[in-house]
Amino acid sequence: MVSNARQLRDKGGESEKITINLGYVDLGRIDLLVQEGFYSNRTDFIRTAIRNQLTTHLLQRILAPFRSMS
Repeated sequence: MVSNARQLRDKGGESEKITINLGYVDLGRIDLLVQEGFYSNRTDFIRTAIRNQLTTHLLQRILAPFRSMS
């Protein structure tokens, strides 16, 4: 599994299509943000949300050793 993830990361500009199921409420909230111009489309919102979540996890892993020092 890890080697597969590395292969995907090395491919840079390529992308892979995935399917997600969202509830009507969440989808409606995303659509409102798109209509208000915060995101260009649903895909833009979802990509941004995933990237933000990945960054959050990375920062938590980097900062974890420093938190245990206190």
